[in-house]
Amino acid sequence: DADASVAVSLARGIGARVGDRLGVPVLLYGAASAKGAALADLRRRHGYFRESAGTGAWSGAHVVDSGVVDAEYGPRDVPPESGIVMIGATPWVCNYNVPVGANPREARAAAPASAEKTDWAANERDGEDTTSRAVREGRRIARRLSERGGGLPGVQAMALPHGQDERGGVVVEIACNLLDETRSGPEAVQAEIARLCAEENEGDSAFRWDVRNGYVTNLTPETILERLAE
Repeated sequence: DADASVAVSLARGIGARVGDRLGVPVLLYGAASAKGAALADLRRRHGYFRESAGTGAWSGAHVVDSGVVDAEYGPRDVPPESGIVMIGATPWVCNYNVPVGANPREARAAAPASAEKTDWAANERDGEDTTSRAVREGRRIARRLSERGGGLPGVQAMALPHGQDERGGVVVEIACNLLDETRSGPEAVQAEIARLCAEENEGDSAFRWDVRNGYVTNLTPETILERLAE
């Protein structure tokens, strides 16, 4: 509930110290950015969401192809040993993830090629494994869930591989940033993912989707304050 100007001042002060003292390029986002940059846009621009080769997972690393960024603090040239830093001032964001089981529809996989409505057979020939196929289809669900894809307001979403369940089935996780819980909270996201997966199950998806209970992955504002007071 602090005044936004306090968060902006802190973000810019930390950014200046990191840039000047450590020699690392600093990009600002949210209210701290005079350019109005959003974190998701900066990450998308600098390769954070690129897929790691052959895994279906996202890289989780910023890649600057040109080696130069438009930094607010520090050098413009990106040191290969340290990369870049993004610092921002935003309201608290709820990180809510929902695991979804992806069970291949074996009958569809075994159907004659003439009866195929998906590119399953082509995927098999190209060497795409079940996990990669499931993540690729999961991205369609995540896109429909997100505000950017016409879904719930204030929701950013991506699909990630989440290992296997106790029966050895593939699990895809729909990882979400809820930018404003008053507009779209965890319950609304859970219900919308269930609705979207039900639609996929009625359609021509190569998988039957089984939605599990979601969970919050980060600390709540109340917990953060409690820990700061300890």
